[in-house]
Amino acid sequence: MKIKKNPTSFFMIIILLAYSLLSSFSNGKWKSGEILNWDIVGYYHYLPATMIYQDLGNMNFLDSIDKNYNLCGGAFSKYGIHKSKETKFSCNQYPCGVAIFELPLFTIAHVWTTISKQDKNDGYSSPYQHAVAMSSILFVFLGLFILRKFLSNFFTDFSIAISLLIIYLGTNLFQYTVGNPGMSHPYLFFITSSILLLTYKWYNNPKTSYSILIGICIGLAAISRPIDILIFLIPLLWNNNFSSRNTTKIKYLLNNKKQIVIVIISTIITTFPLIFYWKYTTNHWLYYSYTENDYFEFNRLRIVEGLLSYRKGWFVYSPLLILGFVGMFFIPKKHQLQFYKLPFTVFFILIIYLVFSWHNWIYGWGLGCRALIQTIPLLAIPMCFFTEYIFNKNRLIRISYSILLIAFVSFSIFQTWQYNKGIIHGTMMNKKYYWSVFFKTSVTEKDLKIIQDLEEYN
Repeated sequence: MKIKKNPTSFFMIIILLAYSLLSSFSNGKWKSGEILNWDIVGYYHYLPATMIYQDLGNMNFLDSIDKNYNLCGGAFSKYGIHKSKETKFSCNQYPCGVAIFELPLFTIAHVWTTISKQDKNDGYSSPYQHAVAMSSILFVFLGLFILRKFLSNFFTDFSIAISLLIIYLGTNLFQYTVGNPGMSHPYLFFITSSILLLTYKWYNNPKTSYSILIGICIGLAAISRPIDILIFLIPLLWNNNFSSRNTTKIKYLLNNKKQIVIVIISTIITTFPLIFYWKYTTNHWLYYSYTENDYFEFNRLRIVEGLLSYRKGWFVYSPLLILGFVGMFFIPKKHQLQFYKLPFTVFFILIIYLVFSWHNWIYGWGLGCRALIQTIPLLAIPMCFFTEYIFNKNRLIRISYSILLIAFVSFSIFQTWQYNKGIIHGTMMNKKYYWSVFFKTSVTEKDLKIIQDLEEYN
């Protein structure tokens, strides 16, 4: 079913966009240089290094930049950058995919600073920081529009609008779009949404253009955050009612093996910027750019903590995401998306295991679990199924569900506000402190004593 003209979901996105722009301009973090720091500036360094200073190998310009902008609180100089033992060049531990997404608005900022001369054209002044903030908003909302277009093939416009509201304001996606822009997650949210739409189109019509775009998306995911190459599982495990076409998936893929080769080649070519960067700075085509202090612990499962702990639990700080998993049980048996249970299950088992196998499973400072934000578009399908199931029930159930949704979305917005006010701590949360500051608008010394002895990492 196709969405009608002037749909509610379209206006929902427009309202969310207006709210996001207003929030971003209100906080004005780019004016005070609060955006480019820590991981965010690590992803970003590629742009000024190549476009302004032509010093990708040594990054000597960072000595003065660190001094002038105090990028990481003065605690670290050239954070995330280390010397290669073989080449003596500086190697950035952060992959370059995010910088590719940020390039268009970075270019606009650089042209502006060069022409206007109101700000330094050094790559780090407020216009460049503003460009990073706007880049996150741009790609998240492109992702929402793409996700809406995909969902419109299966669901009513009303259920799409409700799901988009939950996804954006009912989770920590809003915080990493507006409050902490510049991380990899907003861009990967766009990639995941794109993969869903392109995969659906490819299985209906395996055109070369779709094959190339799928490969580019997988490649961009790999060079933005390497473990997110797992997104390839969605097109790989997709199904499309082949029995109704008197064929099987194996036969369909064999008949389109040329297109599969194009996907693979496009993926590999898209990873070239990172591969060539590694070769240039380290003399290795493939290179583990992180240090020995950053590693996976595959034998130490922290899945329960990652999903349910007060420390950073995904479902604790974004409880409405549970609907995305519950909704899998509400896919009708004869629906064309019944097959979705397989790619959904395989993907989430693997990504959750990998994400919480990382030694620093809380992923540093932040609101809730940020390491799974990019998977949220995949939850939109079961969310829509659940919403349609509920709104086909009697009025009492519909009203009760609506009240609960409003309450939880409002609660998510309030928790985001608490986090930005320092009431919800970025790393040191525990059960006692969580309930001590529950619905509070300020924090007391008594509250802080609860967490002051908590170790930074478990």
